[in-house]
This record gives sequence, C-alpha cells and structure tokens, in this order.
Amino acid sequence: MTKVKRSTRSDQDASNKSTCRSGCAYNIVLAVIVVFFFLQINESLTAITQQSAALRGDCDCAKTKTTSQQPQQSLSSFVPNVFTSSLVAATTDTGNTATDPFAPISDILIDKTTLKMQSKARMQEVKGLTVPKYEKYMMADAGKEHYPLLQYLTAAYGDDRHVADVGTRYAASALALGSGNSQTPVWTFDIPLSKERKSAFRGMPEKQWQEEVKAQDISIKFHNVDLMHISEEDFKRYFSTWLIILDTFHRPDTRPFEREWLARLRGIGFKGILLLDDIFESGEMKGWWKELQANASEWGYAAYDLTSIGHSTGTGLLDFTGRVKIIE
Repeated sequence: MTKVKRSTRSDQDASNKSTCRSGCAYNIVLAVIVVFFFLQINESLTAITQQSAALRGDCDCAKTKTTSQQPQQSLSSFVPNVFTSSLVAATTDTGNTATDPFAPISDILIDKTTLKMQSKARMQEVKGLTVPKYEKYMMADAGKEHYPLLQYLTAAYGDDRHVADVGTRYAASALALGSGNSQTPVWTFDIPLSKERKSAFRGMPEKQWQEEVKAQDISIKFHNVDLMHISEEDFKRYFSTWLIILDTFHRPDTRPFEREWLARLRGIGFKGILLLDDIFESGEMKGWWKELQANASEWGYAAYDLTSIGHSTGTGLLDFTGRVKIIE
C-alpha cells in the first residue's frame, strides 16, 4: 500500500513564506514602475515650462542649457491658456526622432499671439554679429521680418539636431535660428564663391567671429557648396532635419534654383518643415507660391501663408509632417 505523505506545519510555513516573497517582489517591481513614470511625467512638465518661458523671455532657457535644479513653474504664468492647453496636449505625441531624422519633437503649434509677444532680449544680444544695417531688421516685429518666427520655432521645438538655412548672406537668419536654442546647431549654405558673410564679421577674422558666436551659445557651420551638384549622400546628410528655411534667388522661373532644389528635397523623402521667404517679392515668386498651393495635396504637404507673423514680403510654410497647427 502506498503511503500518503501528510503536509506538516513546517511545509505549510515554507509555502506561506514563498507566497509572501513572490507577492512582496511583485509589489516592489510595481512601485518602481510607478515611481519611474512619475519622474518621466515631472521631467516633461518641467521641459514644457522652460520652453514656454523662453518664448516669453521670462527665463534664460533659450540661451543656457537646461538643468534639473531649475524650479518647476506653472505654464499659465508664461503663456495664454489656449496655448498652454494645446502645448500640453502636443507633448503626449513626441514622435520617434531616434529613427526619423525629419520628425519634430512634437506637434508644431504656431501661436500667433504668443509669437508677437515674445521677448526681444535674446535678439538684442546677437544682432551685433551681423552687418550694421541688418540690426534693425533683426529687432523688427513679427509681420515685418521673419527673424522672430525663426527664433520662436527653435526655442519651442529645437533639439540637438541641426537646422538648415539655405541662403547665408549676412548670417542674420542663422543667428536668429541659433539664438532660440543653445542645443540646436545651424548649418547655413551659400554658393561656392560667395563671400557676403564676411561683411558680418565687421573686420574680424572668421575664427574670432565664431568665438563671439560661441560665447552667445550659438553654433553656426558655414557651407559653400553647389547644392544641385553634390552627391545624393551629401544632400541627404545636409537636409535630414526637421526645419529648413529657403531664402535665395527669388527667380524660380528665370533662375530656377528654388524650384529645382525643392524637387530634389522631395526626392529624398523630406518629411519636415520648410519655410520659404519672400513669396510675394516678385511676380515669379507669387506665381510659384500659387503653384505650390495648388499642388500641395499631390506633392505631400500642407501650405500655410505666415506673412502676418513672418516677413512683410511674404513667408510661406510647407508642412510635410502633417503636425503643424496654427493658432490665430
């Protein structure tokens, strides 16, 4: 006859202890997960606060690197409620910038009221790094000049990826882009033989000018290249980013650089944001802008006229991301 082994008290105690240990381990893991997500949410809210403060000039976030020691403040103290609620909603969808070089860090909310109210203190600090006659342009209001719009975009949405400025001239656009976010390098492009940027140095060697730019926590890299004759690999490397401004010849029919460059940009599968300056500057530009608007759906973007917060000669935005929202 087979004997049945009876469960002893010691066996029951061992079983109870094992169950307790499993339950305790589960509770510890659950607590760690809860704490982790709480810290992530707290960090995101802090970042939102600092970006909003930078837009209004209430902190020095646009010029200096963010540190975890900075106190968290209420968003409502910096921006209108409509922008606050929209900005918080946008941060729930951050995209995948690690695998998509074109993806912005979130939905791009362009709040016209907030942009017009942003501080000019940062622009005041960097205007002396362009030619003297451009200082007044850099300090002009949104709707007269496009420089506040450039600063707004990098201040709110810039990260450690470069942004591109096609048409260097006196480096004013590059400075405006760089002044918004110290983490965002600016790559600016001009034709191979152009020396216009040297006027911005005001007699200094380029190395000394670059030192003064770096002292303002701005990184600008000059490229003198023929963008229509570089390799496909180089073109992709230059323009695999989320934000580009195009401001060059303004003759898309008789000197069709803009038209041909945009076709090449679409060819690499660009999915970022493209700003076009001076869309009403000439008859050719007006015609090209109408063409771009008419073909927006077929060519894969939404077209916005941002002249009221851009340049008085016309500023257009082509949104290849589908994530731009305009708040009137």
